Amino acid sequence: MWNIDADPAYREIPERIMGAMFRWGKEGRVPGGFLTAVLKGDLLSAVGHADDEVINHLPAIVRFVYNQMPSGCHALGAPSIALKIIERWRLREEFGASEEAK
Repeated sequence: MWNIDADPAYREIPERIMGAMFRWGKEGRVPGGFLTAVLKGDLLSAVGHADDEVINHLPAIVRFVYNQMPSGCHALGAPSIALKIIERWRLREEFGASEEAK
């Protein structure tokens, strides 16, 4: 997990995105709209939220999420868990980060 040397493109991912992925995966801190869309597997929304910097790195970001992050952190490759993830995010947004996130 978290092997940023597994693909040279991972090193090109903007630091703010990589940091947000680490904070989500390790601390349960909900990321912004772009990364939330990626983690939900909603790439149409991710592209809509992407700025000029991150759009060029979208393939590497998706590969990193899919290959390096624990499957419980995202819905990529497992759409059946998407609703559970979305519900957890909704509850965190309504009630703040819980102990479950840690």
